Amino acid sequence: MNKTIKLALAMGLGVTLLGASPVARAQDPDLSTKIIPTLKYEQVDVREALRALFRAVGNPGYTIDPAVQGTITVNLTNVTFDVALNNILRQVDATYRLDGGIYQIIRREIDNVTPTGENPTQVAPLSNDVLRRIQINSADPQLIALLIGTQQGSQAFSLPPELSALQ
Repeated sequence: MNKTIKLALAMGLGVTLLGASPVARAQDPDLSTKIIPTLKYEQVDVREALRALFRAVGNPGYTIDPAVQGTITVNLTNVTFDVALNNILRQVDATYRLDGGIYQIIRREIDNVTPTGENPTQVAPLSNDVLRRIQINSADPQLIALLIGTQQGSQAFSLPPELSALQ
């Protein structure tokens, strides 16, 4: 009986210790919708502003590239985390990417247009094509074919009338 009590106490202590161990906090999958009530900074280092912003939403994991430097000034009220983060990063030509739940703050790549031809100030002509992305939740495939057309969106696509209209 004495051994049984000791065994029960040891098991109870073990379960208590395992249960009391720090539990890894799950990352909020969508911080972009979290509302920041106020965010006011004047001539503050971008690293300090980012540290305070991430602390305000619960300290998610983040890294800041050493190339991201500068001072920022923001005065935002009742904006989402995503809007606040983009406003801060835009002032120092930076952006972020989310990799495995960790925000990686990196310097924005600026595309340099390379001059062509003999004159180095002459820039290559741009294409006149307009690229648009639209979201279609649901649509009739025949309607989409009509809108796209046979000549890349010229709407020169003709459809025969429905059979019900002929009868």
